[in-house]
Amino acid sequence: MFDNEEAAGDAAVRVLHAIRPVDGAPRKSDPGTMNWRFPIVGLAIGLAGCTLLYGPGSDLTDGATDALAEAGSADAPPLDGPLAEAAIEAGAPIPSNGLVMWLRADVGLTASADGRISVWTDSAPAARAGAKPMNATQVMSSAQPSKAIGPHGLAAVAFDGAQTMELPFGFDDFSSGLSLFIASTLAPARTGGPVLALGFAGTGCARGAQLALGPGGFDYRVENTALGSPAAISAAWEVFSAVQSPFDATKDAGQDCPTSTTELRRSGIAVGSDMVKVLDTGGRAGTNLGHSVYFPDDWLSGIVGEVVLYDRALTAAETAAVNEYLSQKWAR
Repeated sequence: MFDNEEAAGDAAVRVLHAIRPVDGAPRKSDPGTMNWRFPIVGLAIGLAGCTLLYGPGSDLTDGATDALAEAGSADAPPLDGPLAEAAIEAGAPIPSNGLVMWLRADVGLTASADGRISVWTDSAPAARAGAKPMNATQVMSSAQPSKAIGPHGLAAVAFDGAQTMELPFGFDDFSSGLSLFIASTLAPARTGGPVLALGFAGTGCARGAQLALGPGGFDYRVENTALGSPAAISAAWEVFSAVQSPFDATKDAGQDCPTSTTELRRSGIAVGSDMVKVLDTGGRAGTNLGHSVYFPDDWLSGIVGEVVLYDRALTAAETAAVNEYLSQKWAR
């Protein structure tokens, strides 16, 4: 990947307009060629006061190793480092404060006998009291993604360039920032695309957003501002994240379209930071997994294991811990 964080950061670029893919095809979102889709994933871990339930009656008293066992894999590796310490201290692998959606492929999939997925149940309501269920659904069998097998035998969701899962109306307010985390792979020989696309809200200059992968990298886009990392993505499972700070009116007063600092990380390593437009407030229609909200012909070809979204900017410690949790589970 990168020799060090500085090199990774230097490789990151800010994209203001769609850029053509390497092969010159008119594809809308490939981070490496920079006509990408922009998946964003917000997730993190609190070192204290965090409560996570894997489901009714879950008891994570034995720390992070049991947390992964509860996650559906008896073969999952034991957690270590900051994540293990956080899980033991807080009793949970990720914080619940601000958790808007938590899609885990290892639990909550409703699939037909031939593996077509019609429902991906949101785990956020089990982790945070009062959270609205944001279940991903698809009633048309021809548009349903397929069940796949990920690391450690965990279930995963495969999109093959023509499937999408729809998310409910909502995702209203990201004025306190946004944190998005995605565990995914492009193997075998998949071409990427938008993983999570937040639908349009309001009539301002920052109506929607998306996080996308491509063979040449990944990016996070809000309208015509995009932050991307152009380093090639291999067939390995990785964790991609975007954390956007809230708009600071004292520092950025007078902007017609408010922007705020956004940081991208890949497998926990910072790969880019720049100013990106702040999403307009209001209920969003058209939010989905697998299909661009900007480019009608842009679909995801890739496998997804987990998607975590917060309506706030996670702290550096939380971001590191969530990246570690997902990496331990999916990428190691």
